[in-house]
Amino acid sequence: MRAPLILWLLAVPALAENAPLPPPRGPEGEAIAAQMEAQGIDSRMTYAGSAENIAKPKPPPPPDAPRIAGGGASAYWVLGLLAVALILILRFGGAGVLTRRKPEEGAPVTAPEHWQVERDIAPSSLLEQIANMTDRKAALVRLLRHCLLKAAEDSRTRLARADTEREAFSRLPGEKPQLRLILQAAELAHYGGRPVSDAGFSAALDAGRRILGGAHG
Repeated sequence: MRAPLILWLLAVPALAENAPLPPPRGPEGEAIAAQMEAQGIDSRMTYAGSAENIAKPKPPPPPDAPRIAGGGASAYWVLGLLAVALILILRFGGAGVLTRRKPEEGAPVTAPEHWQVERDIAPSSLLEQIANMTDRKAALVRLLRHCLLKAAEDSRTRLARADTEREAFSRLPGEKPQLRLILQAAELAHYGGRPVSDAGFSAALDAGRRILGGAHG
């Protein structure tokens, strides 16, 4: 019996400390409270006996750190791909260089309609026929057109259907000194009316042989 009694006596002060306390009232407050009780209104007010029982507001939770979709591994993959793309751009100078194809030699190119170029003749046979032509002006024009077409095929240069020999030559990349020699000889003979000398005709045939035989001029 003593043990429960002792525990109860120890708990009474704590209960009294936490028990609600009646608020202080003056004479006017007592009169007002009496009127309210007469009208059936409960005017009882209490104060908390200890501030420890008052609920404290909880601090807001810290904001979550932004996350990359897929986790850290995906972030490393993305950064790696960006680094590779940057290296390729700096190395090759842009996507245009990466996708550009190397010109294929021997690709067919359409010759202007008025040229009347024979495609089914071997270069050796063509050069022999040109060398034996009596009209050297026509021979130089024929040689020039075949050489222009061969240079256009090697450089993958498209020719317009109405191109003249001079216009076709201007489309070709590079200097082309051998081809320029034939062009000048043909223009002087065909349009300028200058007679073709044996030395000039032989030089044009040698230049044409280098072009048609694979030595680009």
